[in-house]
This record gives sequence, structure tokens and C-alpha cells, in this order.
Amino acid sequence: MDHGKQFLDWMQPIATLREQCYKHPKYLWSSLESLLIKEGGLYIGNNWKGKKGTPKECFRNAFKLSSKDANYVYTEGLAFAPNLPLPLAHAWCTTLDGKVYDPTWPDGVAYLGIPVLREAVLDFIGKQGHYGILDYPNLPLQTPLEQWLDPRVERTTLQPLISA
Repeated sequence: MDHGKQFLDWMQPIATLREQCYKHPKYLWSSLESLLIKEGGLYIGNNWKGKKGTPKECFRNAFKLSSKDANYVYTEGLAFAPNLPLPLAHAWCTTLDGKVYDPTWPDGVAYLGIPVLREAVLDFIGKQGHYGILDYPNLPLQTPLEQWLDPRVERTTLQPLISA
């Protein structure tokens, strides 16, 4: 299955609609979908068998794992699992070579997200009092990507699929 196409087929109509209906002059992207289509990395799940954290606390679980081991980079975006009809907002860890380590889901198959600098996660938690940067309304849409993207992680964007 082409997971990049699956993400794009699901997100492109939403991104287009939001672009037409809700373009704010302060925002760098019109929606989370637009941000992820243009800048998100596509990662394929590998059924990591490591210790899983608390169910439904993916943002916290991923942050804890990335805090314990510098080889894991906190990553946020959308993810597909076999039992879900559509992608959900999710957080996981990614290694510098682009491998997924999901401390919450046992069966995530495809992930589209942005690896986040540790300092940006800590700053956000300190200011907002909770985990989940992309899940927070409008914050990622108006913050320059250079302030929070961890450039060390390999990522393959959906951009080539858009051009095809």
C-alpha cells in the first residue's frame, strides 16, 4: 500500500478547503494538513516491541521516551493504524535515520509528521502546561518552522506526490 498517497488523498481536499475558507494573514500555513503536506516527513511503522506507555497519552509517552534517550526525537503529526478509518493526531519518536519508535500504539503503519526540537517541546510545555504542539490550535501555523523543526532527522516529504 502506498501510504504517502493514502495520506495525500485524505488530506489534500481538507487542505484545499481550508485554504479557500480560512486564510489568516498571520499564518504561514492555512491548516495543519497544509503544513504536513509541505513539510512533514513520511515514516513507515516498524512494530517496535519496546515498552509501551499509557494508552491515549501519546504526546506524553513520546516526550518521555525522547527525554530518556537522545537517539529518539520527539515527532508529532498524523498516523494511520489498521483499526482506524482515518489518521489521528499522534506523537511518536523517530531516530535520526527516520525509523519510527512508537511508545503508545502497537500497530501504527504510517506516520506523517515533523520532528520537533527538544527545546521547543520544553518551551511549549512550560508555556501551555500540556503536551501536543500540533494539537494546539494555530500555534504551529504561525510559528516559523526553523524555530521547532529538528533538521537532524531524515524525512521524505509528500511534495513529489503532489507534482506527479
